[in-house]
Formats: sequence, structure tokens, C-alpha cells
Amino acid sequence: MVRFALVSVIAFVTSASGATIFIPPGPGTPVQDAIDAANPNDTVRLALGAYPEHVVITKALKLRGVTHIAQELADTTNFQGGCTAGPVITVAADNVQIRDLAIATDAEGGIEVVGRAKVKLKRLFVASNCAVVTRPAVNVEASTRVVVDNVWASGFSVPGGPVGIRIADTPIQGGIRLRHVVAGHYAVGVLLENNGILSVRVTAGDMNFNRRGILLQGTSRAIVAHNELIDNSISGIEIDSGSSGNSIVRNVISGSPTDVIDDGAGNCWRNNTFTTGSVPPCP
Repeated sequence: MVRFALVSVIAFVTSASGATIFIPPGPGTPVQDAIDAANPNDTVRLALGAYPEHVVITKALKLRGVTHIAQELADTTNFQGGCTAGPVITVAADNVQIRDLAIATDAEGGIEVVGRAKVKLKRLFVASNCAVVTRPAVNVEASTRVVVDNVWASGFSVPGGPVGIRIADTPIQGGIRLRHVVAGHYAVGVLLENNGILSVRVTAGDMNFNRRGILLQGTSRAIVAHNELIDNSISGIEIDSGSSGNSIVRNVISGSPTDVIDDGAGNCWRNNTFTTGSVPPCP
């Protein structure tokens, strides 16, 4: 069954698993209008083109574009943040999925996830390319069971902003997973801050051309494995004095004045490749 609603130009296709709401670019706030009109578990699917709005996702749903990366931004499904206040996309509900989108001109964050559960961010490109950037491109805070997969944070200059991807205040065994992420041209590419034990994994990513590639602050028993960190201007992987028991395994770090720094306690470095800096053996 197909039904049409006069909210911008929104088409609903209903199935047993929920409605799919098709949105083309247009005047006003078509994406937020579609989110507001959707029911829980619906899919909001966006066409190629630019959507110059900030949106807040207030219910469990899927937000999907067509593609997040192309030679020209016009060939993507992209949000234009306009270098204005607030995150471009705020996730304010559990069980949300966002995929195949690009976000440009975000001054105060591309995607913000705070206090949520069961969120999936997949195939996203976030460009922190405003004159002043004050927030992480992707910020996941006090949340659980969040997957960040194939997400690219790009700062465009050194540094293009404070942090590419920030994971903070995760409770014990919180289940945060970063895989195949890219972060470049930030003060810190990936920041793990004040996370509980066994809460965060960062695997198979590329953090290049930042000041610090991956920085662990106040984080215990995270796993950082199989990442590549090249030409970060201060350090590749750095662990502060408040971090302990982390596993740093099979990473390739090169081109930094100090490739590796460990000021923490009981961290296990195993089978990493680096040239500068020194780390203790596994306890």
C-alpha cells in the first residue's frame, strides 16, 4: 500500500516492518518534517542532493541516504550545516541507524549521540571545514552498544577541529565499537576519554595527519588493534597517566616525532610496528 502526505513532498511506502518515507531535497526542513511525521521503526530515505538543515532524531528509526562519498559533494546525499550553532544531526533516541550520508560545514559537531543505546552509524563522511570548529565531528558520550563503522571525519587543515571522533564516559562493558574509521587533520583523530573497563574497541582504522592520532585519557581496558597511524605531528598512539590495562595490538605507527607514548600503568603493547618512542612490555 502506498500513501502520500503533504509534508514537504513525502511519499510513504508501508510494509510489515514499518514505513519507508522517501524525501527529495526541497525548501524548508523536509528531513525534520519527515522525522516528525514518522512512526517508530520507520525508514526515512533521502535522495541525492543537499539538505541545508539541522535535525534531531527523537524516535527509533533509520535515516538513510544514497551515498556518503563521491568525487563531488553534489553527487552525495549531504547535509549542509552552514557553520551555525549545534550539531548537524542529534540522536535523541535509542535504536537509531544512520547510513550513507555526508555532512559538510559543521562548526559544532556533525553527529552527536549522548545518553543513547543501540545506535549504528555506518558509511558517513563528516567534514569539519568551517573557519572555527569547536566540537568533535562525531561525539558519542555516555552511551552503550554504539557501532561506528566506515565513518570518515575530515578536518581539512591542521587542526581542523579539536577531535575527529570522540568516545567518552562509556559505562563498564558499554559495547562501543569503532571499525574502519578514518580521522584526519584534527588536534586528536580519535579520543577515548573517561571510559569504563572493557567498553571500547577501535579496530582497522586510519588516523593520519592529526596532531595526535589516538589518545586515551582516563580509559581502562580498551582494545586498540590493527590500526594504521601515519604522519601525526605529535604522536601516533598516546596513553595518559590515568589510563590502565589497555591492549594495543598489531598497529602500524610511523612518521610522528614520537610514534608511541605510554604514561599509564599495566597497558599491554603487543606486535605493534613503530620507530620512535618506547613502551613497556605486557604485564
